[in-house]
Amino acid sequence: RDDQDKREALRDGYGTLPADWSERVGLYRLYHALELWDWFASIANTAPLEGITDDIRRMTA
Repeated sequence: RDDQDKREALRDGYGTLPADWSERVGLYRLYHALELWDWFASIANTAPLEGITDDIRRMTA
């Protein structure tokens, strides 16, 4: 999350990125948060759901 060193490493690893790369990464993060929430719910592990829900709310605010 918002770690400048990690973002620079991502850019270094992929080379030239499209202008909307940041928005794409945001969408990728949202997709995986939703997928993780769904997986935990499907195995009835509800403990992490609140935290993931909070993350999803922040990403969509």
